[in-house]
Amino acid sequence: MIGKTLGRYKITEILGKGAMGVVYKGHDPKIDRQVALKTIRSEIFEDESNREELLGRFQREAQIAGRLSHSHIVGIYDVGEDDGVTYIAMEYIDGRSLDKIIKDGVKLSIDQIVFITIQVCDALNYAHRHRIIHRDIKPANIIIVGDENKVKVADFGIAKLIDADMTIGKRLIGTPYYMSPEQIKGDKCDGRSDLFSLGIVLYELLTGKKPFSGEDISTIIHNIINQTPLPPSKVNSNVPHEFNNVLLKALAKDPGDRHQTGYEFINALRAILKEDVSATIPDGYLETIQNAGARIGLLEKIGLKGKFRKLLIATVGVLLVIMTYSLWLKKREKPIISPPTPPPVSMGYINAKSDPISANIFIDGHNRGMTPYLIEVSPGRHEVKLTKEGYLSWEASIEVKENETLNLFQTMKSR
Repeated sequence: MIGKTLGRYKITEILGKGAMGVVYKGHDPKIDRQVALKTIRSEIFEDESNREELLGRFQREAQIAGRLSHSHIVGIYDVGEDDGVTYIAMEYIDGRSLDKIIKDGVKLSIDQIVFITIQVCDALNYAHRHRIIHRDIKPANIIIVGDENKVKVADFGIAKLIDADMTIGKRLIGTPYYMSPEQIKGDKCDGRSDLFSLGIVLYELLTGKKPFSGEDISTIIHNIINQTPLPPSKVNSNVPHEFNNVLLKALAKDPGDRHQTGYEFINALRAILKEDVSATIPDGYLETIQNAGARIGLLEKIGLKGKFRKLLIATVGVLLVIMTYSLWLKKREKPIISPPTPPPVSMGYINAKSDPISANIFIDGHNRGMTPYLIEVSPGRHEVKLTKEGYLSWEASIEVKENETLNLFQTMKSR
């Protein structure tokens, strides 16, 4: 395939091979950029009776995942088929998968492991808010970029069609090491399933061992559904015991007993860092953690450690007490009343669909993507417009309420 084209993309080299197919590096001549081309094995679509339906579903899933725009998610640019080969054109990332880092025996510090996990949590939280579940979180889909340990999560939306490593063409492939109990049992999954899988990855990074193992796939599946893993500090004495409760919660069999959101998982990890006075926060992670919760204090930013940090805390505390008392003496006749904190605004959603699909969606004059697409909007009245080449445009004024999902379906009329 080297030197040949797939769609409009010229293939330049092979990046890797996996259960789903081959990944190539390619060049997009239209906008002169490098892309990663993931081809999908023909066995997935081998049943001719529903081949077109499967292809259509696959393309819709890829289109929906392609709307995700986040600094820790590998972007999807295009999906298509060329001479019987189904492919996805994605953002090309010059980095190494966490899977390869583990296989190469690279030792990551606990700080690095935590911050890698935080970034994956941040990506998952964003995707789950947009109603997209990954379904295949594992080290091979977590890419580490450069020396800054910046994370990119790959393959969003792809696993939904092929059932995340379980079966292709009625053959069991790979192993279900990173699957949640509900995935294995075929029950309904939500974002908490992704967080269970991430808990397995975190456990493996901390201890060097998978929490659920076995000599064959049947044993692994049984252990995931029924076994409670050893606390990580019992497996590796270098792991702080604070991780025990965090991972026990992450790996709970019942989704209701787990961290409910990516940000809840992040806050549990940040609490561990606060208890560890020797932990420092690398600059590359500041933006992620700030977005995930409260702003990081000055001490975390400058990374002071041990006794110096404690001394600075005490000194700052004394100064704050003196300043507070002075202000109170000066303004005791005029008590300071803080303005009330405004309540958080609950958003609404527009679930926009059209026939045919891929109509451009404009909300209040701004292009928000193409149908089908779930769009988060502020409560209130919005002007909606759908356009598609060869069809008459459609416009309407709609009212969206807090926490409401307004279903919008429009059949476009040909010109």
